[in-house]
Amino acid sequence: MTLLHAEIAAPIAKPIGAVVYLGDPECVPPAWDAFAARKLVVVVPQGGPWWLERGEGTALFTLRTIVLPELRAEFKLPIALIGVGRGGAGALTLAFRLRGDIPVVFTDAAAVDLHEAYGKGTELDELYTSREACRQDGAILAVDPFRTPHAIRFHCPEDHLNHRGNDRLHEKLAALGIDHIWSETTPTADEIAAWMAVEIVKTGRKLM
Repeated sequence: MTLLHAEIAAPIAKPIGAVVYLGDPECVPPAWDAFAARKLVVVVPQGGPWWLERGEGTALFTLRTIVLPELRAEFKLPIALIGVGRGGAGALTLAFRLRGDIPVVFTDAAAVDLHEAYGKGTELDELYTSREACRQDGAILAVDPFRTPHAIRFHCPEDHLNHRGNDRLHEKLAALGIDHIWSETTPTADEIAAWMAVEIVKTGRKLM
């Protein structure tokens, strides 16, 4: 099944929620059968590798203005975000910006400090005028202490190059008293799917 700008895999059983995956070509996506077993629709939008909103046509702009509205209209289900690497940075940023509209977010090895890649010949050099402008557009500065996603969970191994950014995000959320799960382990697809299913069900109950 497809929607404009996205591929969709729906479980056979009646779904309880939809998980939108923001990927990174350098990272391996989870095994989607684990999500189907938890009655979760998996949506893989086109875009990346940098998931940013820098005007029409950029990945997060298309996701926010086209994919998510179409998904809500099609399934009428709670929507969660999952991302890895550069997609993880986009998932966190969008979840923080949309706050309650995206109640559940999970990331693995998210490139939280995306400004660290500025000036190294990536697409960021064309999208931003300076390292500071790039930093201002990151996930950490998108956090609003008064309105956050219902469930936030992010992982990053201690020896990963993105670890410091994830640890800094943890420090900020902890300082603001925002509930979240932070770990330096690498969870299995079954663990991720199980956690997301539980949190999505909690969200659905709150909306009833």
